[in-house]
This record gives sequence, structure tokens and C-alpha cells, in this order.
Amino acid sequence: TESSTSLDAMTKSKQMVVKCLNRLSSEIEMSGSHVASLLLGFNDNYKSHTFRPLNLYSFYPFFPLEGDSETDEAQNTAQIQWGNDDKLVLVNTMTDYVHRGEELKSMCLYDYVANVEKATKINDKQCCRFDNKSNTSTSNQVNSLQRGRPPNKRIEFGQQHPQVKTHIQKLRSIPVIPVLSSFPPNKETNTEKFSRDMLLLFKPFMSIEDLCPSGTWEEQYNMFSFSEKHRKYVRSIQEMHMGMKEKQRKDACRK
Repeated sequence: TESSTSLDAMTKSKQMVVKCLNRLSSEIEMSGSHVASLLLGFNDNYKSHTFRPLNLYSFYPFFPLEGDSETDEAQNTAQIQWGNDDKLVLVNTMTDYVHRGEELKSMCLYDYVANVEKATKINDKQCCRFDNKSNTSTSNQVNSLQRGRPPNKRIEFGQQHPQVKTHIQKLRSIPVIPVLSSFPPNKETNTEKFSRDMLLLFKPFMSIEDLCPSGTWEEQYNMFSFSEKHRKYVRSIQEMHMGMKEKQRKDACRK
């Protein structure tokens, strides 16, 4: 039939493109410095910023919306790791953020991913060298003998965290850029989901009740006072949707 013929032609076209790409890749000449850089384990690309994924799917089951199909994706976000007392535990970003401790209580999820990294206490040399709970005089003596850049601040997880005995939080020297796994929808088409995602990203919380104690997500969104920095992020997301809508309109006009 006509549809099967067009589909077969499309498949052959894709195969031809793949063959051309493979052929070009095999004929690429690499300089000696490039080969040496790869052998030493350096990256073959240069970026002005470092990016880290921020998986919102791990949060959606705790804040479900009516007709929300994305909660099923959360089943694949948890990781099995070693935890307290040599037990295997399930952890994800939700676990780390909610149990981040009182010292980081005022930090929102977006800033947490950007400024805090998780490390094992065994591999953390600074954590092994001295304990944060030791007396001040001993810590000062160790710090006075230490050379080079001072170590980044270490912060213990909350006592309810399943890895509080094995892992620790470290403040980053240079913040990274969080990359969202699920791009927030247009505020005009899905106000509730947009409001929920904005509060998830920019409103600090340590429990479900902290984020939306009562009412609708839109009401909580309108009541919350965003910082100026976070307002710019929200506006950027809205402007991106406006740009996508304008592009769709122009594409429709071309057709």
C-alpha cells in the first residue's frame, strides 16, 4: 500500500543517514594532543558551566495531581545503595533533600542541587581527617597545619536519613546548573501543575505539609513570595513557552 511504501522509504533513508555518519566517524583524523587528552581521561569538550540532572519525577508521587500520569516514572528514580548498619536502602533526590538537616532548612530544592553534593564519609578525606563534632581547639590545630585552599564545608544529614552514618553533604565551590527532567508546563494551559512545579523548585520544605498546607497549588503559588533571583527563573520558563507557542504559530502559517 501507499502508507507501507512511504514507511519503507523512511526506514531506508534513516539507514542511509546512519551509514554516512558511521563512515564519516571512521575517517576522522585526530591530532596527537587530542589523543593524549583522551588517554589522560580529560573531556573532549569545553563548557562554561557544569550541569547536573534534577529529577522531578521522584517528587511527583508525594504531590499528585488529578489525572497526572507522570507519577509512574518515579518508580525508576530510586537507587539501591549501602546505608546505615551495612544495610541496602532505596534513596533518591527526595530522600536527600527532605533529610538535609536544620542547617540547610532555608535552601530550596533548586539551590540545593546547585550548591550541595553528596559524598561517602569513607572517601571524603576531609571528613576522615577530623570530625565536625570534635572540640574547637583540635579542629583549629588541624586547620592551621593544612595548606592550600580551605576545605568546603561539610554538613551532616538529618538523623532520619537512611545514610546519615555513611554519607555527608558538601557545599560546592562552584555551583552547577540543575537540568530538569520534566519541563514545567505552560501556566496558561495547566495552572495547577505549573504552580506545583514552581513551588517544588523554589519553596523550601521538609515535609509535604510545608509545601502545600491547604487549598490549591495555584493559591499557594500566589501566596508565596519568591526571591528576585527565583522570579527571573520563573519568568524565563514562561517566556520560553511564549517562544515555543510563537514558533508553532509560524510553522502552522508556513504550511
